[in-house]
Amino acid sequence: MPLIDDTTDYRVDGERPDATPVERLRARLEAVELSIILALPYPPTINHYYQRGKAGRLSVGARGIEYRQQVRTLLMCRRIQPVAGIVGIAVLAYPPDRRKRDADNLWKCLLDSLTHGGLWEDDSIVTCQGIIMDDPRANGGGLTVQVWKTT
Repeated sequence: MPLIDDTTDYRVDGERPDATPVERLRARLEAVELSIILALPYPPTINHYYQRGKAGRLSVGARGIEYRQQVRTLLMCRRIQPVAGIVGIAVLAYPPDRRKRDADNLWKCLLDSLTHGGLWEDDSIVTCQGIIMDDPRANGGGLTVQVWKTT
């Protein structure tokens, strides 16, 4: 049995049968209802987001609380309404320096901060996520975040 079934039609409704892959991609991107584009500061790593209390209990640390407040303030200043339904999120990350970084460390702090800031009620509605680590920025780094509704 072949790995790829060449007889299956992978077109989305309304796509021309003779459309090139680039045309199909462009049509799909135009069909996405892009909700929000945010410019956010670079978050603390997961190692600095949490702290252990005296009883050994894990809680959000000072850096995490500060980042949450920054995100909340930015969302409030832009008067962004909460998103309902299923969403996707794409992140373009600009680290603050040239140290090696694990892109997975960004997700917990970012999604929790967006939840705390009121972008959505719970980050379980995020079903599609992707991140691109770009070149470092000298001014402390940052994130460009795109959130869109999915169907």
